[in-house]
Amino acid sequence: MPANDEHFYETVSQEMKANNVQEGMWMKAYEQAMGDEKKATALYIKMRVEQLKREQAKAEMDALGVETDDDDDAMDEDGAMMAVKRIEQRIPESVWNALQIGGFLLGCLLIWIFRQELMGLGRSLRSMLGG
Repeated sequence: MPANDEHFYETVSQEMKANNVQEGMWMKAYEQAMGDEKKATALYIKMRVEQLKREQAKAEMDALGVETDDDDDAMDEDGAMMAVKRIEQRIPESVWNALQIGGFLLGCLLIWIFRQELMGLGRSLRSMLGG
């Protein structure tokens, strides 16, 4: 657990000491822990910390002017935004297609340029594997 997570845990600790828990989340944790109070508490803490991370990440993205959605799938387990999805959505389809074709052509060109080295590598691998 990274040290920068500590403030989230401190927030949750203060909430719990003040008996200020999110009832729906607590009930979900209690249900998942099958009525075991200690497991439910640990699960609630984990769920609440993850929620606080997501909220902070969303606030940071909003401050940067980046469009976000409220789906949990938009963030990874550390609460970070899945930026690749956002970038792909902003690139026009024609540009995206051109980038893919360009990447394919570049790959073909590199294979053609290094074809002799690749064939030598293939021969070396065959001889090492006893083929």
